[in-house]
Amino acid sequence: MYNQMRRRPAWATLSLGGLTRGRLIIRMRDREVTLGPGELFVVPRGVEHQPFAEEETEALLIELAGTPNTGDVATAAPHQAI
Repeated sequence: MYNQMRRRPAWATLSLGGLTRGRLIIRMRDREVTLGPGELFVVPRGVEHQPFAEEETEALLIELAGTPNTGDVATAAPHQAI
């Protein structure tokens, strides 16, 4: 997980996912949300957030094809078709 606050860009599409193992804290400027296995949370567009895990955590993310994994096309890793 990144150790910085990130903002979902206005053009960002919705990412869906759920936690499959561990615990994930989503830090925002005004609050924190803690997720456990089977739970999900949608970060609203334009809200700065920082996913943080104190332990090994697994999540399943579902996004549209072509969505940059960093939220920024310039720094994103190339997509690989499976």
